[in-house]
Amino acid sequence: MASFKENLILSQIAYNNFFESGKREKMTVGGLLKDKESSLYKYLSKKENAVWREHLETMKDWQLINFQSNTKSGFSGCAFKSPTGEIVGGQSRNRWRV
Repeated sequence: MASFKENLILSQIAYNNFFESGKREKMTVGGLLKDKESSLYKYLSKKENAVWREHLETMKDWQLINFQSNTKSGFSGCAFKSPTGEIVGGQSRNRWRV
């Protein structure tokens, strides 16, 4: 079962638009951290968000399995798969594109 910390981290990164520069499904968190075109990489490049990088490194083997980018109402969601096969979802509600 995903820990409280893992759920907190996944809910934080649910605000990213993983399809911003192309389809990112099936990539691991580690792959997204290294991909300079991913919105997660760009998000972590901002000084105020850098604190999340250390926490995400502990989850580098988790895989993004699906993502719904922001709808007109601001809803977005994502699903991740842990190395043990557990599937965990997260959602966000924005009125702007992240």
